[in-house]
Amino acid sequence: MNLTKISKFFIYLISLIVLIELPSYLLWDKIVKNKNSAGVYNVKKIINSKDLNKIARIKSHPYSLYWNNENFVYRNKKIYSTNGYRSSEINQNYDIHIFAMGGSTTNSYPYVKENKKIWTQILQDKLSKFLNKKVLVSNAGLSSATSQELLIHFLQNAIYYKSDLIIIHTGGNDVGSLIFPDYKTDYSHIRSSSSGYERRYEKFILKYSFFLRIFYSFWLNENGIYKAYPFNPAKINNTETIKRVEKNKSPAFKKNLSILTREAINNGSSVLFVGYLQDTEKNRILKNSKEKNIEKAYTIGINKHHLIMRNIANKYEQYFLKLDSKKYENFFLDQTHLNENGHKKKANEIYEFILKKEIFLKTK
Repeated sequence: MNLTKISKFFIYLISLIVLIELPSYLLWDKIVKNKNSAGVYNVKKIINSKDLNKIARIKSHPYSLYWNNENFVYRNKKIYSTNGYRSSEINQNYDIHIFAMGGSTTNSYPYVKENKKIWTQILQDKLSKFLNKKVLVSNAGLSSATSQELLIHFLQNAIYYKSDLIIIHTGGNDVGSLIFPDYKTDYSHIRSSSSGYERRYEKFILKYSFFLRIFYSFWLNENGIYKAYPFNPAKINNTETIKRVEKNKSPAFKKNLSILTREAINNGSSVLFVGYLQDTEKNRILKNSKEKNIEKAYTIGINKHHLIMRNIANKYEQYFLKLDSKKYENFFLDQTHLNENGHKKKANEIYEFILKKEIFLKTK
């Protein structure tokens, strides 16, 4: 190969790189790097991006596997307190403290973007006004959280706040443990931490190639802080799924909530279980789809967990509120998450239940 051919080759190579990398840089800088996705997080982690802590909604945790990232920012606003709660900072400037636990239907981000419009904040405002006292409702909701995460966080963190009332809004996420085979009470059959993906020379390559950053952002998108399920539920035998959910008595769910309730009572708190909401209208829409058996399995599991929560509440003389999903059919954004009007209705139902049962007259 003579010098002319070598020169042409390098010119061609440089031109190709420019044609690929220039639009890739613009796409990365203007769109991709700002996406809140596991893939983008993993790329930024490899290249040690300065804004890494601001883009991830969750972070790894040594005991509960993962937790809300207190540094997460949306449109220049922090979503979580220093404790990772979607509410005001906890201090001693209140008369009544309510600690709300649950999954994404409690956390409610990103379904309702403004903190002041989620049901826990609305409940706080209504109770403060009615009781003429300073009420603080701490929102410790964690997306996809099961009773395992709720129990661990309560024993390690929430128990020290000595709250007047613990609201536990759950029942749906634990159904996943019943759907997948090889049930284990520690839920290790459905949960595991994600392994690292940095290989030799990856940091160097991703530092200089925006095209590969975009590629990696999609490639690593399924591998975030943790793995919620071992494989896609769609790959499960639907008939076997329903049989498993019907047969399994969900001992871990029962034991976790029983321990949490006993410890809360010993700590001077009352406990209010709020049942999980499922869009029954969507279930009717899906009745002829490939997902119908999975949806049926979830309905069976949710009803089973509602009964467990009711029985625990009765055993320890605490409270259980089952929300009627038919009253929320106009408020569902998907199968379980509510819009802002749905949050108003949920807050109002819980508020009226608290007043009806005179919970704070009994705890104060």
